[in-house]
Amino acid sequence: MLTAAHAIFRSDSLSYSSQAWWFFQRHSGQYEPLPLASRGAVLFSGYAVAKSNDVVSGLQPGESSATTLSHDLAALFFFADAGRGGYGGFVVTQPGQEWLLAPSSKLALSYPVEGVPESDVGMLHVAGPGPMTFASALPNLYYTESVHHWPGSSGGPICVPHSTTDGRPMYFTAGLQVGGYGRTIVRAIDLEVTDMINRAEIQSNGGPDSTGGGFISSSFGADGPGRRSGLLTLRVGPPAALRLGGAWRISPARSGERGELVGYTNFTAAVASLPVVSTNFDIELHLLPGFSFPTNQQVRVVEDANILLDLRYTVTPPIFVSDPDRGLGLVGTPGTSYRIETKLQPEDPNWLPLHRIRLDAGTNWLPNVTVEDFTHRLHRAIWLSE
Repeated sequence: MLTAAHAIFRSDSLSYSSQAWWFFQRHSGQYEPLPLASRGAVLFSGYAVAKSNDVVSGLQPGESSATTLSHDLAALFFFADAGRGGYGGFVVTQPGQEWLLAPSSKLALSYPVEGVPESDVGMLHVAGPGPMTFASALPNLYYTESVHHWPGSSGGPICVPHSTTDGRPMYFTAGLQVGGYGRTIVRAIDLEVTDMINRAEIQSNGGPDSTGGGFISSSFGADGPGRRSGLLTLRVGPPAALRLGGAWRISPARSGERGELVGYTNFTAAVASLPVVSTNFDIELHLLPGFSFPTNQQVRVVEDANILLDLRYTVTPPIFVSDPDRGLGLVGTPGTSYRIETKLQPEDPNWLPLHRIRLDAGTNWLPNVTVEDFTHRLHRAIWLSE
């Protein structure tokens, strides 16, 4: 569940709340759901630092700089299926495809706690659909005076019209309200936010909270002054991620008490076998926009043995977009390649190859795919990870 980071951050103590609760589809007086306790959250690692800098610069606790607002999102995950197992779609802003700047009608949703009658607090408020004019403040930050931002509205989505791959018109979330006085400031969903959402999904299946790079906690299974070393062989992949900057290192802050791993504290993509005698150390993965890390895990090195640790990035799934004039397009991580496959009937087990494509920034339109093709056929994109 995507929301504003300041909804779970205490500005007075500059710390995150120990517990957050979600009231799914609450409508005061008509539907009062049981609160759903969050298990954790994935956030941008720079948010807390940015809030601290705001205080140092003289801003009040409820005020935020543009830098803070650009980091002001959090993806919460839960102990059980959230939203009764359902989900909402979203569109991804990239260079050449800025959804909030499009002249289409838009929809704003929120739960304001001020500026509305007291009897309406706790009810979902809807503005639109209708014309809303946005302007760009930063590459991922937009603002509009078409909608008034009231306290409590933060985390509410701004939705834009689009269509599913089978041609059905729907409204998709393009960004979240994060603040504003009179005007509304919106943090767009880009590839970094998409990565945050995917990491929250991974964390929901096990592992601690994440606020940045992936890590692996490692230990040595022997102790005492006479212990013999063990080997830990590290291999990062797949090749598609390595070509775009995937890499590993031993954590400079936790590189083992014996000092034998200090020479591995710079990021590298090379396969390496490390002779380990230290009892505890961490392995970090390089942040790679548009990719998810392997799930945080623990590995144990054994005396006189070679333990292989395979660390594999996973690409953020691309999104199909459609246009009556241009046909079918794909938006995803630039530099990644896919095989596009198609079939006519959902029950048909056989997918037919249609096209191979290497993604650039923005929308990558598929050649020779007509309106009839994307409205009457199913399509999928298979990542070519090697």
